[in-house]
Amino acid sequence: MDSIQLVLLESPLLLLAGMVLLEAVLATCWWFRPGRVTSWLVVGGLLLSTVLLIVQHLVVTDREQIEQILETLALAVDCEDVETIASALDEDYQADGMGKRRFIERVESTFRRADIDEVKILNARIAVESDRATVKLRAHCRVKAPDWPYEYHLSSWVICFTGLSGDWLIDEVRHTEERGVSARELLNLLAQ
Repeated sequence: MDSIQLVLLESPLLLLAGMVLLEAVLATCWWFRPGRVTSWLVVGGLLLSTVLLIVQHLVVTDREQIEQILETLALAVDCEDVETIASALDEDYQADGMGKRRFIERVESTFRRADIDEVKILNARIAVESDRATVKLRAHCRVKAPDWPYEYHLSSWVICFTGLSGDWLIDEVRHTEERGVSARELLNLLAQ
């Protein structure tokens, strides 16, 4: 079911490739057996393709909503937009012994100490079950701070969302056991 949803509602390229393949098969049938039925099949295939692409554009799935939230948060961290980060958190947010207010204070403190730029989300794997979603991702950013020895930082995160009346809010954020390495450390490993 997940793969059908992915093709029909979330991936325009996969849907387009499938529709082109279907239309090629129908056009080949029409080429070798021209007639009313095969002509209508070709036209029907084009209409079906158009309808499916329009539906895919109009329907926003839970996974797509969460991807949009993650992109917005990455931009908010890049722009040091604390209000956007706070609005993405559930009121019952709890992580590492911090509630929402304490977490926002920590974010503000981090923004005062460091300049974080070029935030990119890599390899986000989103699992949605009913009104809960878990995202495992890696994030890459450039950090400039007096107490931070590396320019680039790669980290791994698990982010838990709760879906409330169609809106997704973050209720937990934690580092995974894999803390991440800097790009420079990776280059040093490769150079050895």
